[in-house]
Amino acid sequence: MKVIWVLAATLAGSLLVAGVVFALAKPKLETALPQLAPHPSSRHNLVARQYGPVIRASSADWFALNHPAYVVDGRLRASTMEKWASAADDRRPWIALSWNELRNVDAIRLAHAGVVESSRFNNRRYALVCLRRSKVVRVYEINNVSVEAVTEHAVQCQQVDQLRIEFNQLSVHERARLYEVEVFGS
Repeated sequence: MKVIWVLAATLAGSLLVAGVVFALAKPKLETALPQLAPHPSSRHNLVARQYGPVIRASSADWFALNHPAYVVDGRLRASTMEKWASAADDRRPWIALSWNELRNVDAIRLAHAGVVESSRFNNRRYALVCLRRSKVVRVYEINNVSVEAVTEHAVQCQQVDQLRIEFNQLSVHERARLYEVEVFGS
């Protein structure tokens, strides 16, 4: 019986160490959601989860389970866990969302921390980068001095297949936080 307890404790310790090593390695991650429906021909949210977007991020707060895929789950006012938050030591975080074919994008809506948390955690300075086959097409620099929980940005990005949101240099106490991202176009 003592051998079983020793083996169980060794296994649990190994899993804990592996988890800590994984989190400290700061892996860039990619999540491809399954496509459950075809894109309609009319204007719609190109990165809605049913259309199978691919989400990439520079980091995530693994200890709080803040996975990047939460930004396309369709739940604007979710729990504090259901968001993407960058790792504490990521000073230039980014998150990228891509879809399966070239589209014209006319608006981007972001749900910041203020939809659930204090508005003091809202992202105020960031860039919206439109890409076509990984090449930059257009960059919109945002200096949002307001404390709005949801911001909508009119854009003109023609024939693009990816949006990257790049957060400006964050201080040691800041993290990028997003609850939802919607990219409208046709």
